[in-house]
Amino acid sequence: MSFRISLYFFFIFGSLGVFFFYFQIFLKDCGFSFAQIGAIQATFPLIAMIAAPTWGMLADSSSDPRWVLRTLLFFGPLSFVLLWFGRDFSVCLLLAAFLGIFFQPIIPIHDSLVLRSVHLHGGDYGAMRIWGSIGFTIPAFIIAM
Repeated sequence: MSFRISLYFFFIFGSLGVFFFYFQIFLKDCGFSFAQIGAIQATFPLIAMIAAPTWGMLADSSSDPRWVLRTLLFFGPLSFVLLWFGRDFSVCLLLAAFLGIFFQPIIPIHDSLVLRSVHLHGGDYGAMRIWGSIGFTIPAFIIAM
């Protein structure tokens, strides 16, 4: 169980590392202005401020919060992938909003489920979570080479 959780942390944070380091460059290469890039990047956290607590409340009130995580794990990465194909400003803005709705809440909800599992079955949360930090840097470093 802890291996799967560690692997999950590695890949989810790895995707974030690549996204945060290279997304602005991608948008600039697509021909967006600095103002458009700023608007696209601002959309993600602004929408997430409302979406993340909403998903959290849904997970907390559910008898099985894993359905919330599964929903987010389907639509979050889908939004992430579709964003790479967006070449129109309004499409990218919409997909950035979808990222805020579906991708950002994944980590806190997953953390909650992992902490619940550690509490019930034992395990070392820190030893699993460190793989998220490793995953954040290694893929971005490899892509930069």
